[in-house]
Amino acid sequence: MNISEKKSAISRLTETKTQLEEKIEMYKREPVTLVPDPKIKKIELLTIINQTIGQLENPNKKFAGLFSFSPALNVAAGERCSFGCGHCNESCTPEGIDMDYDKLSSLPFNFFLTFSSANFGVKGDPLSYSSHGKDIVDLISFLDEMAMSKITFSLPNHTTITPTIERLYDYVEKRGEPLYATQLSYHWYKDKGLKVAEDLNKALHIFAPIFKRISIPIYADDYNKKFATEIVKEFIRSSGTIFEGIDLPKETLELLNPECWDFRTSYQFFRIDNFPVKINDKELLIRVPTVRTNLEPEGRFAKRLKKQGIYEDYVKKFQEPLKQHHHCRELIKWKELYLEPNGDVRICTHYPALFNDKSLVTNLFDRPYEQAVSDLLKRQEREVQWVVDHLDDLVAEKVSGCKAVTRF
Repeated sequence: MNISEKKSAISRLTETKTQLEEKIEMYKREPVTLVPDPKIKKIELLTIINQTIGQLENPNKKFAGLFSFSPALNVAAGERCSFGCGHCNESCTPEGIDMDYDKLSSLPFNFFLTFSSANFGVKGDPLSYSSHGKDIVDLISFLDEMAMSKITFSLPNHTTITPTIERLYDYVEKRGEPLYATQLSYHWYKDKGLKVAEDLNKALHIFAPIFKRISIPIYADDYNKKFATEIVKEFIRSSGTIFEGIDLPKETLELLNPECWDFRTSYQFFRIDNFPVKINDKELLIRVPTVRTNLEPEGRFAKRLKKQGIYEDYVKKFQEPLKQHHHCRELIKWKELYLEPNGDVRICTHYPALFNDKSLVTNLFDRPYEQAVSDLLKRQEREVQWVVDHLDDLVAEKVSGCKAVTRF
């Protein structure tokens, strides 16, 4: 794109931005009953347009400039897991590969300095990590040294204290501060009822000394709305077992009363935001988000659907929302990178981007670091050009601004 083309593109983008701002002012005067609120998509478009104008006026030439405020590094430390959860969209086994510790730790300090947080658990059980005599505690310690102190996990519900967990206890004590957060889970895709509640209770007690916050998503699926409602009801009925030995505030106890919820409306209304608890004299926050029903038909979950004979029907139902024209606010400036165990890099962690080779941008382990950064900068240039070329269709909602759908 030459200077004349850039000026023309900036003029069009600015004109469209003004029109969108006028529409948003109009929407503000409309009744609040508009669902979904049309302002949301217009604001998302404004974000994209602002970032595109910025990139055209001052093209980014540095790695840190690729990202929006406070980006995250999602680390798939390994593909090993021995839990076999039926809702998992991966097919991890105890024999999966692990990320090469030496290759990761050889990346420049400025790479790590770019990110405000590191998230483990997109793939595999992070506590199974082992490479060159290093385990997950060594990996966390290294990231701490790289100034990435906000560390979060997604973990299976461990029910026994392993040597790695013992090492985590020691590390947190020496660190003087718990790790930021972890996610456990409540689901019926392996066992049902009481055992699920008992295992979750054990996991809460095991991980309380390690984390400041614990999130407990409830997993169901969109194929059977009745199933989703039943699993939420059972969570509430089993709350005495789930939170046994845990001091809960009065307000939370009231919310766990089945009479508080009318499931004739929708199971999706059930959620409990951060509430303070005390587990063995350790204070932390627990959160139960809105039940998650959009389970990706991949990995172990796909095998389960095929065994039930409902895989094709589920995929059709699952893909319907993907056809809607979403607008990703991070289309130009990214909020995260996803690093695979082999060094592959993706710029989106949403389905179907995680299961599509076109979402891969580069690799941090098999080429010089400068080459990988160049690959990412070129990808951003393509996204800027894409917005300019598709501006009218984006505004008219004829094309999706979601990276997972457009697959540049």
